This record gives sequence, C-alpha cells and structure tokens, in this order.
Amino acid sequence: MNQSGIEATPGLAQKLHSFGRGLIVKIQDEKLEHTHEIDDSHTFESGFEEARAKLSDREAAYLLYRNNDEILVITYVPDDAKVRQKMLYASSKQALTRELGASNPVDLFVTELEDISEKGYKSHVRHANLGAPLTREEESLKFVKENEAGVAQSHSVNITHSKGIEMKHAADFDDKLASFESASEGAILPFTIDVSNEEVIPGSISSVSDWREIKTPESHPQYTLYKSPSGVVFIYTCPSGSKIKERMLYAASRRVLLSNIEKNITVAKTVDVGDEDLDLDEVVAEKKETAKGGLRFKRPTRPGR
Repeated sequence: MNQSGIEATPGLAQKLHSFGRGLIVKIQDEKLEHTHEIDDSHTFESGFEEARAKLSDREAAYLLYRNNDEILVITYVPDDAKVRQKMLYASSKQALTRELGASNPVDLFVTELEDISEKGYKSHVRHANLGAPLTREEESLKFVKENEAGVAQSHSVNITHSKGIEMKHAADFDDKLASFESASEGAILPFTIDVSNEEVIPGSISSVSDWREIKTPESHPQYTLYKSPSGVVFIYTCPSGSKIKERMLYAASRRVLLSNIEKNITVAKTVDVGDEDLDLDEVVAEKKETAKGGLRFKRPTRPGR
C-alpha cells in the first residue's frame, strides 16, 4: 500500500499495458484514472505538444510517455495547484509506478508546462549525466522523495523541510489563543482545517470538568488544546473514517501548527490519537507527573492481557 492509500482503477491498470505514445493520468474520486491517451502516430515532440494542450497550469497530473524502449513517468505539479493536490500526487506516484510494472522508468518532476517537452527531457538527461547541481524541479522531487508528503510552495503554504507544511491561519487565530491562555482549568479549544481554503480555523472555547468529557469528531481529524490540571495538552485525533486528503493534510500540518502555538502557550504534552485508538478514555486513562511537570499518557491494559 502506498502512503496516500490511492490506487489505480481497473480501467487504468488495463490501459497501462497497451497505451500509445503517452497517457495522462489524474487522481479523481481518490482513484488513479487515465483521462487522455496520446496515440503512437506522434513524434517525440508533437506528443508533448498534445499533452501540454490537455493539461492545466493549476491542476496536477501524471504523464506516462514512451521514448523508444524507456518510459518516462512525469509528475507535473504546477505552483498554483492546491496543496492537497501536491501532497496526493507526490505520495501516490509509487502506486502508479507499481501498476506500470516497467523496469527502471525515468522519473521527471516538473512545475511548468513548457518543461513537458523534448527540450525539458534533454535538460533532465544532461543534468543526470553530468551530475550537475539540481534544478528547481529536481530539488522539489528530492524533497518529495525524502518527505513523502512532497508539498511544493504555493501562495498559502510555506515549505519547512524538517517540520512539514505551514497553513495560513484564520484572522481570529491569535485572539483565540490569547483567550484560551487566560481561560480556567478545563478549557477546550478545537482547531480544524478548511481544506478548500487551506486555512487553520480555531473553534469556540468551551470547558469540561473532566478530560473524559472531551468530544472529538468521528468523521474528520481535529486538533484540540486542553487545559489539564498539570498543563496544556495538544491532542491530534484522526478517525479511520476521515477522507484521505484530510488525513494527509492534518498529519503534514501538525508539527508546524504545534510549533506556532508554542510561541504563545507552553504545551506540557502532546497526544496523537490514531485510527486504532480513537477512544480518548483509553488514551488518557492513566496519567502521571513527569520530571518536567508535564503529563504522560498511557493506554490501559486491555482485558485479557
């Protein structure tokens, strides 16, 4: 299974063994599907021309392209594509390559339509043969492979290679943090991501008398700040019913969001609640003071163990 969980449709799996000069593949309804075939009557360059005419400067895509006995696997991720698209295409390429079944396909990563050309291909070969410094596109591909989330820069997202991605914040983000900081013990502040606008949205501050009263969504991820008796706890919940795009976006944004929160608030403990531990009653059941005064959460032993 590839990291994104996205797989090829049966139609694409069959087409991969019989396409002509080229094949445009896109992620649709969380599946890999071919959207256009370039027949083998085209020359090397004219096939690229047809591919460019079928692609957009705002939407990512894959292009499988034949060059004699080799197959090029071109990952096209324009700078203006949405961040969730960039993540999905970067982390789903392995699934496409596996379905292709070709030995030693040539990987190319481009962000400009003009680089989907014979000139762009020759530039890639020249750099590979000479061991020249990486181009911007090759640096992006290196980042994709190393981080698996592969998020290139867009207008609302900043790359932080060691941490993940930084989403823009809603206008009331800082005010909500300030209100939470001054709130009493038991305060709860949830955060969600507006996927369409790629923005972190703080919710309303509420209060619980006991951590067992904390409620989290069952259908989508959420970040939650909880002011416990021993300090602030950052909780990240990701139920199994969450959409693939949401799971990836929340996971990739978690560390940077936490870092930004800690610029204003001291976080004593972080708790990640994954698909197998959605019951906070189990995750937060046993607590004890650490040497630093923070909290340590431990799952209770299940019956029969």
